[in-house]
Amino acid sequence: MLKKNKTIKHRATTSEHSINKFIKHQYLCSRLPTHEKINPLIKLTKAFSIVLVLLTMSTGIAADLINKSPADSRTYDTFTLKNGIEVITVSDPSLTTSAATISVGVGQYQDPESHQGLAHFLEHMIFMGSEKHPKPNEYLEFIKNNGGNANAFTAPQQTTYLLSINAEQYAPALDRLSSAIASPLFDKTMIEKEINAVNSEWLLHYQADQFIWQRVAAHTGNTAHPRFKLGVGNNKTLNKKGSDLVAALKNFHYQHYSANIMKLTLVGKQSSEQLKKLAKEYFSSIENKEINRPVTSVNAYNAENLGQHIYIKSKVKLPILTIEFPVANNLSDWKNKPNEYITHLLNSEEEGSLLFTLREQGYIQTGRSIFAPNIWGHTGSAFLEYVLTEKGQNNQDDILRNTFQYIELIKQSGIKQAYFDELSAIKSMQFEDYRALPAPNLAMTLSQRVFDFPVKNIIDADYLVDRFEEEKINKVLSQLTVDSARIYHISPNEKAEKKLEYADGEYRTKPISVKEKDSWLSTEVALNLPTPQVLGQEKEVIVKLDGDFSTPQVVYSEPGVRAFMSESLHHKGKDGVLNLSLVSDVPAENADNLINAYILNTIYLKKNQRLFQRAQQRDGVMISTMLNGAGNATFRLFGRSRKQISLTNKLIDGFVNIEINEKNFLNAVKLYKDSLESIGDQKLLDQLNYYAMNATHRPPYLFEKDVILEALSKTTLESVKKMHATILKENYIDIYSHGNFSPEEIVEFSKSVREKLGTSQTKPWHLGSNFKMHKGRALFKNVVSNKDGVGLVDTYIYPEKSEQVLSQLHVINRLMTTPLFNDLRTNKQLGYIVKSAEENIHGFPSLSILVVSDNTELQKLKEYIIDFQYRFYLTLKNINEDTVETLAKALADELQKKPVNILTEVVPFLQDWEQNKLDFASQNRLINFVKSTTKQDLVSLYEKMFIEGSYMNVLTQIKGEDFSDSRYFSAKNIAAK
Repeated sequence: MLKKNKTIKHRATTSEHSINKFIKHQYLCSRLPTHEKINPLIKLTKAFSIVLVLLTMSTGIAADLINKSPADSRTYDTFTLKNGIEVITVSDPSLTTSAATISVGVGQYQDPESHQGLAHFLEHMIFMGSEKHPKPNEYLEFIKNNGGNANAFTAPQQTTYLLSINAEQYAPALDRLSSAIASPLFDKTMIEKEINAVNSEWLLHYQADQFIWQRVAAHTGNTAHPRFKLGVGNNKTLNKKGSDLVAALKNFHYQHYSANIMKLTLVGKQSSEQLKKLAKEYFSSIENKEINRPVTSVNAYNAENLGQHIYIKSKVKLPILTIEFPVANNLSDWKNKPNEYITHLLNSEEEGSLLFTLREQGYIQTGRSIFAPNIWGHTGSAFLEYVLTEKGQNNQDDILRNTFQYIELIKQSGIKQAYFDELSAIKSMQFEDYRALPAPNLAMTLSQRVFDFPVKNIIDADYLVDRFEEEKINKVLSQLTVDSARIYHISPNEKAEKKLEYADGEYRTKPISVKEKDSWLSTEVALNLPTPQVLGQEKEVIVKLDGDFSTPQVVYSEPGVRAFMSESLHHKGKDGVLNLSLVSDVPAENADNLINAYILNTIYLKKNQRLFQRAQQRDGVMISTMLNGAGNATFRLFGRSRKQISLTNKLIDGFVNIEINEKNFLNAVKLYKDSLESIGDQKLLDQLNYYAMNATHRPPYLFEKDVILEALSKTTLESVKKMHATILKENYIDIYSHGNFSPEEIVEFSKSVREKLGTSQTKPWHLGSNFKMHKGRALFKNVVSNKDGVGLVDTYIYPEKSEQVLSQLHVINRLMTTPLFNDLRTNKQLGYIVKSAEENIHGFPSLSILVVSDNTELQKLKEYIIDFQYRFYLTLKNINEDTVETLAKALADELQKKPVNILTEVVPFLQDWEQNKLDFASQNRLINFVKSTTKQDLVSLYEKMFIEGSYMNVLTQIKGEDFSDSRYFSAKNIAAK
């Protein structure tokens, strides 16, 4: 899989809730393809406190206050520039990376009818040169060459631009960002090229399920609402052939890019005063046109759009049932949390609750509710979504009956002070457990909230709970009715009769009948509301250690068990990270065993949802249980340390005593089979990532998909039970703790777990590799896809294992990213996605290039890559040595920066523990190698690999239906020319 450089990202999977995809798509429908993705849905968790900061007014015309946690050492200021831009500054002297976002209060909903997608297209054009910096993509190149990343997205009513960069180059980066926003060139030659890029981006969405669902929602709602327009845009909607596009673009920028509807966030190592000066110097010149922010006032749904069944023929195999309730925008009630109060009860996993009951009845794989009160601008929606089992597909009436009656139960018996107090206590604990975010993530998170909350509450808005107001809760509940419901039935088997415009999907609608309503509300079901809990605040004991635990040390080692422990150097306090793996070589022996282990893990996950939820809400502990690359069960806990050992004991008890019956076995098999069979229906990018990893048998993709499907067809209830028994008998317990733990309690814990599972003679074991490196060999993996388009991952593997070479490829990739993008994406217009990344493949350094195209066959794509490689060699030879030195320093600074929280602190050690690198020094070696990298090192390495051909080439190629008559790449075709 192509990895991004040290940036947190989010990659959707088939097991992720589609409701999150659907809502996320509204806000994140466009991105610049070469920029690092920052997950904007990451939540801040901060402790409740009010800090009064008297802000200096020397650079602005107003001052305000920002509430933050006492645990947060960063300094927050807010003020307004004289041109009307509201600014938030965050000062943290420990940062090596600075970040900035500027958000404009205009988005897709403001597109003119004649040029749908114009706001998104403008976002693209912002990076194609400004009056001060006219070279296209020069802004991006500068950011990349200084160890940074850039990103942008166009939401319905907001457009946001993000950058992160080495702190020493913050000022020139801000200069480029402000110039791009204030005075973009709108070069006609670049406009033509970027329209093609936008069209390619639309084609990537065109066949995606979540995009189809969004289009169906628009088509079955109020068609006068601006979401009915194609916000992403394409050749047709942008009126590519029309002569007025340039004028429309300039007019949109002139009308809407006004300082008084812009919000700026600066996060850096500089002092608050210095950050204010940077804001004033670079952003004060942006013109204030004194406009009102153009927010839509149109309802997303009219009365005739309610009380409907909506059937969508999906491509992905997982069947989904979603209930949407249109609701009034009540974001102004955020202090009283009526929406969170209701979702707290709807999402309860306690016995007798809705989700518990549906899971116990065997109807759902997963379920969740979420409120998005302003998702449509003027109005919003509440969603309840279920991923269905086969039994659930055949009993959707029962699911709906339980759902509507549980909502009625909340209305009748669930409006209590006790539930509100429970929610308030949970929020308070979450807020108290503040953990800082990296600079780019914090800047993006704040930018997501600047138009929704008062600036002083931009941090604590999710956690500040004011008072219990029954009437506000009832007001929301009154909108959750059968009459207002929109019920989406989503599966490949749905009958559809209407085709969508601008999306490759079909749907049909049918009114909810009176008979159905009566049946759902009258037939009695066995449901109970959870018992409200009084959450006490335990006194946290901070452990003081004797001895050096700055790096992981073995604190216990006996037959069948060992334990490592390290302390936090930067975040001493109540937090800890506890990891336990049941190590066995049995699951990875063959595909049959691996499948049985996966089915076992799926059953375990579903049976323990209540424990996971309770741990998070009551104990401040997040739990992850998963299989590692070798198929071994791994338990990971993060958060308050005091309960982690007892929780892990409960997890182990649950694993030992898990009930494996026919019902949960069949449901797990179906979920896994649906996910596997849906790979061909995922976006080409996701398919490429999967098949590229599978081509080199990188964990967890050790076996071919067909082999896994065959194994899945042979698995039985008895074989899963046998796997469970084998793991309990033949395991080695490997433990690693970091943070607020003592050696004594880890030793006692290690002994107790070994005793719980019984004696074992299993030795420490780590998954090896049977990957065969053949210098000069080409390995091809050719795949046919149900999607349109083509794509390839072109991987070049260095013939020797070397951390030093991998670090040098890290630097080469940073230097190559923007030229590659400019050449293949901007100039040759091959498609929307053009990426490159360095990777570690079974210990061998590698460099990969990924391209997804809608207009160029695979033979030509590969030839263009070969051509680029030779031309980039000349670029690299002529590059300034100072450029390499500056980049190497920026990358090294980023690698050795002070970790912002305990979880980022432990990651390097955790990765070494997982890979059995027990000197725990990989990060230090990488830093030293990057620091010492010279231009000559890079030229020599590049020459050896790409000019002399010292590599193994693995080429993964996917060909979609519209390219069925085209060729896969073959070297013979080059020779034939």
